[in-house]
Amino acid sequence: MQQGKCSYCGAPVVAGQRFCQSCGALVSANCAHCGVSLSPGLKFCSNCGAFAGGGPQSRMPVAPKTRGLSSSLMLLLVMVLTLFLASVGGLIYWQLGQDKGKGAGPKISDIRVTHVGLTSATVEWKTDVPSSSQVEYGRTREYGSYVPPEPKHDPTKGSVGVTSHSILISPLTQGTAYHFRVRSKDDKGNEAVSTADRTFKTLQPGKERYSPDL
Repeated sequence: MQQGKCSYCGAPVVAGQRFCQSCGALVSANCAHCGVSLSPGLKFCSNCGAFAGGGPQSRMPVAPKTRGLSSSLMLLLVMVLTLFLASVGGLIYWQLGQDKGKGAGPKISDIRVTHVGLTSATVEWKTDVPSSSQVEYGRTREYGSYVPPEPKHDPTKGSVGVTSHSILISPLTQGTAYHFRVRSKDDKGNEAVSTADRTFKTLQPGKERYSPDL
């Protein structure tokens, strides 16, 4: 019987022998899976990767192919992103709506103290837009008292507001110096407060005139 050698390990083989008895390599045959002619010594088909002596279940392990995102997963991601952007946009719009109209408040001008008496004084001022009237006063720069307790002519409470303001402060102590500042609020709730600390002094008995220290 004609003999040869396994081209894979060099072990002797006989004619008609399909597999090497030493290493198990295929001596000669066609691939049982795809039919391609196999070279001696191959254990696996170079075309399809199947084991030379078996079917598809004997294929050489092949690395899985990398796949992109499925269409359904891509659609889900797009929907989630759209909802997120819509939520962020709504929050920004709401915040802008809350801030709309907020500002420094009315412009206060022409602050004066008039009709100073023994126990009272009248404070007057003007604003560029209809707004509320309130005076904050006290014997020090800490003030501490408001007249009236709630702003007068408040446009945020249904009033039309005024541009010429006049507030009577009473009762006061005779011959006493007072510090004050005025406050006005427009129809959007923006409140302005006069920045400079101002003073006046009530009259003493026997004093007929008084020039307020503004």
